[in-house]
Amino acid sequence: MSRIVRVNEEIRHQVSMILQRDIHDSRIGFVTIIKVDTSPDLKSADIFFTTIEKNGALEDTFACLRASAGLIRKLLSKRIRMKFVPRITFIQDDSEVTCNRIDEIIDIIHKDKEIMDGD
Repeated sequence: MSRIVRVNEEIRHQVSMILQRDIHDSRIGFVTIIKVDTSPDLKSADIFFTTIEKNGALEDTFACLRASAGLIRKLLSKRIRMKFVPRITFIQDDSEVTCNRIDEIIDIIHKDKEIMDGD
């Protein structure tokens, strides 16, 4: 396992724990850290998350995560031994939404095909 993969996994784990145990903000709903993509120089890390929140609550969660990034980085520096703790950026992972939409489109195509074959 390469160093960057280990760093990404450790950051993912630690940020998950920080959100669970150390950030006490009711605006952050149920958040799951999906993956972390750290730059090769380890100076920045994109943290992909998903949540079950919808619309306004999702926007509040996203805003709160962005606002808490500095505190999370500070707490991360106490948990991970690195020369530099990367700057973190939260990114909403909407791949599940995209997959669900693709599934819906495929279902519609299949139903349309069945209707056309039935004529």
